[in-house]
Amino acid sequence: MLSYAVVFVFGGALLCFYWWGINKGLMLARSSAPPAKTTIDQLSNSELKQRATRVYRRIDEIDQFYDEANRRAKDRKAKHEITEEQYGEIWVENLRRGGEEFDKSARAEAAIVLDELRKRIPPESRKHIIGLPDLLPADPKEGSVPLYFAAPTMEANYGFTHLLAREIEQLVKLLPDD
Repeated sequence: MLSYAVVFVFGGALLCFYWWGINKGLMLARSSAPPAKTTIDQLSNSELKQRATRVYRRIDEIDQFYDEANRRAKDRKAKHEITEEQYGEIWVENLRRGGEEFDKSARAEAAIVLDELRKRIPPESRKHIIGLPDLLPADPKEGSVPLYFAAPTMEANYGFTHLLAREIEQLVKLLPDD
């Protein structure tokens, strides 16, 4: 009975956080002016492929590092070197650190590259790719916000970084050569 209460409270808190992040993301999308022509728009397809490949490989490096740290902690817990509570603390700390590292080293670049890849590849060609959808505002002129970037930090949805890397990787494969 207690476990149901914990799941209900945790799920409710997570839902509230996502709702707050979605609203914040939509407000940011509304407040920004239409983007001017940027340098990424001027890249050739092969240059964009190189840039996007660097981004998804960086995301993979971050994921692999913190996944390995969590696996080592899980092994220590299995050997009874640490308690369940200590394992939980390590896992949460790795989640926080992974989110911070993603935010500092890959988040902005991933958002830019993902947006440009989605612009260049028609929706019919990429409909088989599994990824998170965009949040669509009531007014289509305001632009959409990818759900990957709706939360203020990736700490809360750090698990989506793997999905983001896979989507960028698949889009790179679909991008035609120059």
